[in-house]
Amino acid sequence: MRLLNNNYAFCALLILAAAPLVITGLKALIPASHWMEVQSVVVSDAKAGKAPLLSVERSIHKKFTATWVAEIHKKQPSGVFATTCFQDGKNVYTPTDKLPDNIDLNWWTYPTVCDLGEGEYRMVTVWVIAPENFPAKRVEIASNIFKVIP
Repeated sequence: MRLLNNNYAFCALLILAAAPLVITGLKALIPASHWMEVQSVVVSDAKAGKAPLLSVERSIHKKFTATWVAEIHKKQPSGVFATTCFQDGKNVYTPTDKLPDNIDLNWWTYPTVCDLGEGEYRMVTVWVIAPENFPAKRVEIASNIFKVIP
C-alpha cells in the first residue's frame, strides 16, 4: 500500500511540474488572429510629391501591445524590390480602435515622410504582438504593387 501511495505522490508531483510547460505550449498554439487580423492593405497610385492613400481592412479582437515596422520597397530595374523608406513604433491596440478616414502613407509611417519618386512600390507591414501572459505573435502583410507617376 505504501508503494501505491508513493506512486500517486510521484505522479502528482510530475503533473504539477509539467503543468507550466504544457500551459506554455498550449499558449504558443494560439494564433495571432486571436488578437488581430489584417485582411488587406491597398495603396493607391499617386503622383510624385503626393502621399498615396491607403485602404486597410483590419480587426482587433483583444487588447494588446505591439511593435511594428512599415517598409516601403521600390522595384529596381532588375525586378527586385529594395527598401527605400521605413518607420517603426510601438502602440497599444484595443477592439474599439478604428482607423481614421482617408489615411495616407505619411499617416501610416508617421513621423517619417516617404518622398517617393517615380516608380513601382509595395509596402510591407509587420506587427509583433506582445499579449499579456502569452508568447509573442507575428502578423505580416504586403500591399499591392502601386505606382508613383510624375
